[in-house]
Amino acid sequence: MSGYVDNPTATAAAFDEDGWLRTGDIAYSRKGKVYIIDRAKDLIKVRGWQVVPAELEAILITHPSIIIINAAVIGIPVPEGTGEALRVFVQLTPKPSPDHLASSYGVANQKEVTKEDVKQWVRERLARYKWLDGGVRFLDSIPRTAAGKVQKV
Repeated sequence: MSGYVDNPTATAAAFDEDGWLRTGDIAYSRKGKVYIIDRAKDLIKVRGWQVVPAELEAILITHPSIIIINAAVIGIPVPEGTGEALRVFVQLTPKPSPDHLASSYGVANQKEVTKEDVKQWVRERLARYKWLDGGVRFLDSIPRTAAGKVQKV
């Protein structure tokens, strides 16, 4: 990246005096490889508001379906350049049998969780700017760092 188009102020803020891009990542290098281990700040700017991903992740794993076992919220750029939109990656349990649900959780006829279910769950509990306008993606597993943190990079 050489800079922002027609925006020298943003370009100056994005690069340090040696020309390195300020990504917000905390990393180290060893033997010619760079290892990203964390973010300098774990906030996502959405329409001028600061959003803490952990708040949404905590809401998502309380979904009554018992199917969502892990969630990772990230910010994705929006075309207007006004910050980011929230996207969630959701890890579901392997689809349990109805007998397992009934015997283990007292839940019968459990329906499969859809992307719209996940969005609706958030819409009913959080302010408009925290809605998942960046979408919902289902994954078999969510990658983690050696320290056990969700790997969002």
